[in-house]
This record gives sequence, structure tokens and C-alpha cells, in this order.
Amino acid sequence: MLAVLGTALIWTVLGEAASHEERLVPAIPGSGTAGASHGLSEQALLVLGYGLAGFGYIISSTFLPVIARTALPGSVWLDLFWPLFGLGVAVGALLSTRLPSALDKRGLLVASYLVQALGIGVGLLYPSVPGFVVGSVLLGLPFSAISFFAMQEARRIKGGTAASFMGLLTATYGLGQVLGPLLVAELLLHREAARGFDLALLIAAVGLGLGALIFAWMMKQYPMRPA
Repeated sequence: MLAVLGTALIWTVLGEAASHEERLVPAIPGSGTAGASHGLSEQALLVLGYGLAGFGYIISSTFLPVIARTALPGSVWLDLFWPLFGLGVAVGALLSTRLPSALDKRGLLVASYLVQALGIGVGLLYPSVPGFVVGSVLLGLPFSAISFFAMQEARRIKGGTAASFMGLLTATYGLGQVLGPLLVAELLLHREAARGFDLALLIAAVGLGLGALIFAWMMKQYPMRPA
């Protein structure tokens, strides 16, 4: 509520400043046009796909310790799954910056979403120490890479005027992060913990799979032009 109030107070001034700044910033060479050749449909698909990333990962990552305690009560591994998730994030962030810049970022997003969905699936199908270890690492690997690739794609679509579009992407991602825990809470109200978490994980994996399909469709519908 404080954030909403603060935004309302600065909305007019911030909007004028952003508009003036975007008029001044030229398109970066090689970053695509300023959005003239990329319609609203392409932009909307990127926003929707990126929002599904926020929804898809949040359930597993937020409730990972709780899910592990439900499946493995008393295990000495319970406090190690989060560090393994963090290790995967660090490795994925490093690897994402080493990839050739010419690669289609939408294809990389497809791969990233599928890796996270696989990480959720491993933990869901094999609720054991090995399953959670592999699942935690797979869930973490594409975590920061997804944001990295999505923002690069936003710059390709919008060129030098991408700042506000990146803000929209970030807000949509945050909305997905909010909806995930609300879904878990609702499911746990009507089911026992184990079944509620299983269903929530399945929905999260499906959401990531849907996001991968969206980016795959974008690759087919909006092919990249030769440099």
C-alpha cells in the first residue's frame, strides 16, 4: 500500500521525466529498432511469457524448505537445499554471460524455462534427497539467466526506448511472484500438505512449460532478421 501511495504521488513527475529521457536516448546499434517493426502482439507475448517465469519458479523456491521437511522429516539435508539452489543461480549467471551474443534470446528462454520445469518435475517425481538436490540445482541454474535474456530481448524489440518496457516486464514478473504463494495458500486450505504442495508444483511446472511454448511460438511467428 505504501508503494502504491508513493507511486501515485510521483506518477506525473516520473512520467514526464521518463518520456523526456526516452526521446533523448538513441537506439543502440545492433539492438533493433525503437519498436516500430515490433507490434504490440510481440511485446504482449514477451510480457506474458516473462510473467510466467515469476509464477513458475516462486512456488518451488519459496516453499522448498517446507516441501523438503514434509517429504523428508528429520533429514540432515533439509538446510542444504537452499544453498544448492543459490549455487545453481551463481553458476547459471556466470554461464549466461559466456554465451555468444548472436544467439536468439527467445531460444535461450525456452531452454531456461524447460530446465526449471525439469527441476520442479524431478523434485515432484522423486521426493528424496537425490531428487531435491538435482531439482534445487536445476531450478537455480536459469534463475538469473532468465532475467538477463528477457531484458536483452526487450532491448532488441524496443531499442533505445526499452526502459519503460523493462519496467513493465519486471512488474509482471513480480505479479507472478505474488500469485504463486497465494495459490499455494489456497490449495493448502482444502488439501493436506503433501497433496497441496504436489498440486502446486505441478501447476508451476505447467506454467513454465506454457512460457516455453510462448517463446517457441514467438521464434516461429517473429523470426529474427539477419544482422
